[in-house]
Amino acid sequence: MRKLCNPYNLSGKKLELITKFWKEYGRYYDADVRYNFRHHLLSAFREDDLPLLYLSIYSYLEIIPNRKDVYKWFLNYLKNTHKDFLEHDILEVGCGSVPALTKHIATNMLELGSKGTIKGIDENLIVSEIFGAELQKESFAYNTDISSADTIIGYAPCEATPIALRKACREKKELSIAVCECLHSDGSFFTTNYDKLLNHYYRLVKREMSSDFIFDINQVPKEYNMEFPILTLKRK
Repeated sequence: MRKLCNPYNLSGKKLELITKFWKEYGRYYDADVRYNFRHHLLSAFREDDLPLLYLSIYSYLEIIPNRKDVYKWFLNYLKNTHKDFLEHDILEVGCGSVPALTKHIATNMLELGSKGTIKGIDENLIVSEIFGAELQKESFAYNTDISSADTIIGYAPCEATPIALRKACREKKELSIAVCECLHSDGSFFTTNYDKLLNHYYRLVKREMSSDFIFDINQVPKEYNMEFPILTLKRK
């Protein structure tokens, strides 16, 4: 494996954490990602518009300023939106190969002494263990058992989005999903227009949600360069 370059002469703890991460997980990425990985991870401290892949690694390693960390912003949104959020049994769908949000929630729960639990599920997981969390390396599907969860969450969970929306509605779970810009099909429904896809999701939730829930739509702030809508279901 090629040695990481260091174009900005980063030193200290940040460089140590990046290098350790690369040695442990670099082999899981294909050649194109590995090339970009080496470039971005050591240059992107000075960039503001990064792919989620790199942001998730930065956030997981906690080497990005909080003002740039959209995962920590989303955690604060969840704590402010869902009553006693950290006491819930939470399932993060499409948590990604490096589950930064799951890690931050687990850390918060441990610090609080919470009775809540956090589980991350994704078929692309490369991290196998997070203290205080459960990780499940598989696709989130319609037959996935969510009976133990109070709340389903996801930050840009891609294909898991329509499944999470339906299962949350049908099984009466609270939910907050930040919807990515990927144009995924939903059964027989497919569009190349993002607005039409969002409208499909809105209609899906309004049609299938229980009458004892509230449906709300918010948005990731502009300063994170990801103006994703957030679809939220809460109990009345």
